[in-house]
Amino acid sequence: MGVEDDKATETVLTVLQDQSINKIRFKLNRREISPSLYQKVAKAIKDKKITVLVQPSLLASGESGRYYPEIKVDKDTEFYDVLVLRSSTLGANASEKFNAAQVIIHECTHAGFDLLKLAKMTHAEHEAASYIAGAIFSIENMLAMKGDPAKVIFREAIEQAAWKIGILEAKDQAVPKELYAALDAAIRAHPGYKHHADHTAKNDGVGREWKLK
Repeated sequence: MGVEDDKATETVLTVLQDQSINKIRFKLNRREISPSLYQKVAKAIKDKKITVLVQPSLLASGESGRYYPEIKVDKDTEFYDVLVLRSSTLGANASEKFNAAQVIIHECTHAGFDLLKLAKMTHAEHEAASYIAGAIFSIENMLAMKGDPAKVIFREAIEQAAWKIGILEAKDQAVPKELYAALDAAIRAHPGYKHHADHTAKNDGVGREWKLK
């Protein structure tokens, strides 16, 4: 762990203390996502059961962050429960900070499901809940700044569907089944998710000791 990793850890913990976290409360299928999930993730980070690293080489082009339950370097080296970020800060301007914080919430949602050892959860469910959580977080931040979330348009179908659901959740209104179906379809059509959408996520808990040479 270097200086940049320590800085990134503080950035993540700061985001997890944002007041908009308290607004993330919704159900997806039989899963219930609430603020306590993020409190548990923050504690796991502080307890060094989840590690935050700045390592752009582990991210795809255009990807700002990813939660890895496991990273196999070689037969003698494996890392577990790692939140990888491209940068140790949220960015230089409002737009960058807005987007970076949303990514952190998305990835911390994945980490939370792993931490809770949720059984029989597919990758499609993982992604749907994480996109919705990130959307709600950003929508609540936008509303706090007197912005209009309805004016936001995404080119990515997954983000647009999650955003529509997030707007209704923020208004405490019922979400039509069609919107959930649209989100699920967008995830299944995405090249990064479609091949393992129905596979069961491992969700084996956090805090495993790294295997090092």
